[in-house]
Amino acid sequence: ALAFCAPSQAQQTYSVADFAAVPHMEHARISPDGSKLAYTSTNNGVPSLVIMDLSTGALRGTEIDNFRTENLRWGDDSILLLSASIAQGVQGVVGDVDVGVVFSFDLDDGLRARQLLVNSRNTDANFDTSNIVGIEPATGRVLLPARDQDGFENILSVDPRANTSRQVANGRQYTQAWAVDSNGQVAARFDYRWTGMQLLRAFDGENWRTVDERSDQFRPSFAVHGILADGRLAVSDGFLIPDQGRRSRLFAMSLDDGEVQSVLF
Repeated sequence: ALAFCAPSQAQQTYSVADFAAVPHMEHARISPDGSKLAYTSTNNGVPSLVIMDLSTGALRGTEIDNFRTENLRWGDDSILLLSASIAQGVQGVVGDVDVGVVFSFDLDDGLRARQLLVNSRNTDANFDTSNIVGIEPATGRVLLPARDQDGFENILSVDPRANTSRQVANGRQYTQAWAVDSNGQVAARFDYRWTGMQLLRAFDGENWRTVDERSDQFRPSFAVHGILADGRLAVSDGFLIPDQGRRSRLFAMSLDDGEVQSVLF
């Protein structure tokens, strides 16, 4: 149950001028070590990425006016990862189109920006490589799904400083979602074919094993949300209750046999 506390009698009041003096802030994120705050803002009307030292209040920043920010997260204590939409050329398409990408900003290299996976030999034409599915905590490498020359969606491990990549897990043309554990290891993938075949597969580091297979699915029957602390997969589904409409539930599924073992919410 949610509990609400009455406001303190000694709370401070603020004027409109006080609020106006606070800088515009979006996508605020605290660094893993708790020492820095990163956020996007505007500086004289120009979109900017700002980093504040929480112990001194000192600010650093760089302009980010060439794209639209969608999300911001820390890769480690000195790398920021910004998911964005940007207009650029895509192989096989005439003119520029909006694509989803990830930029890394290195605090130890003057906030130098790098567009991850640009001109990568491991990818072909991709309209969206902005979905960060995990980070390898030991190395800070970023895990990004991207399609190869055969149209297969694979997981690439990308060094956000050198912008080099290697493939760590293979998917198919119809792969829809991935699950990565807290160690940055790919654990499962979810495939859905237009023919109605739905497959959930577990990964042992080398091979894929099917743990749940369903046919005649008009649409995917559940969505993948990640790996729980005990190694089970968190998934959700939707269902109809008469006179109440559509509802959803979150439950834990075994990656050994696909058994639904408990409802989480």
